[in-house]
Amino acid sequence: HASVVFVPTNVPEVRDVIDDDGTRIIVAPAPEFASLAEQVRPDVLAVHSPLPETWSALEPWTTRVPTVAWFHGYEARDWRLLSFDYSEAEIEQNGSRLDAVMVDRRRLLEGVFANEMVAKVFVSDYMRQIAEGFVGVPSRNGQVIHNVIDTDLFAYRERLPEERFRISSVRSFAKRNYGTDLIAPVVRELQH
Repeated sequence: HASVVFVPTNVPEVRDVIDDDGTRIIVAPAPEFASLAEQVRPDVLAVHSPLPETWSALEPWTTRVPTVAWFHGYEARDWRLLSFDYSEAEIEQNGSRLDAVMVDRRRLLEGVFANEMVAKVFVSDYMRQIAEGFVGVPSRNGQVIHNVIDTDLFAYRERLPEERFRISSVRSFAKRNYGTDLIAPVVRELQH
C-alpha cells in the first residue's frame, strides 16, 4: 500500500513532505483533513487514537472506505486513572478542563464504539476493558492486537556482563505512567 500520514498540528500552514522511506506526510490543522482526504482519496482509513478534533474531519470517510481505529489508552480513559501524572497544583489548575475534555472524548467514542463499520483495535485486553468502561458501551467490531517484538529484526543475543550499561529506553519521559520512574533504579541495580 502507498501510505499517506496525516499529522494534526496547531500551526496554521500545511506541510507536505516525503520522508526517507518514501512515505508522504501531511502536517496540518485537523479541520484541513477533510479537504486533504478528498485530494488523497484513500481506499482505507487508519486512525490512531481518534480525538474529537480529528474524528470530526475524518468521520465522513468511515462510510466510504474501510476504517480502523487504534486505541492506546490516553484517548479512552478517565484522566483520574493517571492522576499520578499530575501534581496537586496541576490538578487544581487544570482539573475542570480535563473533565471537559473527558466528556467530549466519551461522547465521541460512544459513537465510534457503536459503529460496526469501524474496526476498533486495542493494544491489550486490559486497555479494551478500560476503554469500554470509560465509554460505557462495548466496542462493536473490536479486537486486541498486542504490540509485538519482531524477533527477526530484534533477535535475542545473550549479553556479556560488561555490556550491562548499554541500555536504550525508547519512550517519552513526559509522563510517569510509562514507568520512567523505574529506569534510574534499574540502571543503578545493573551497576553491581
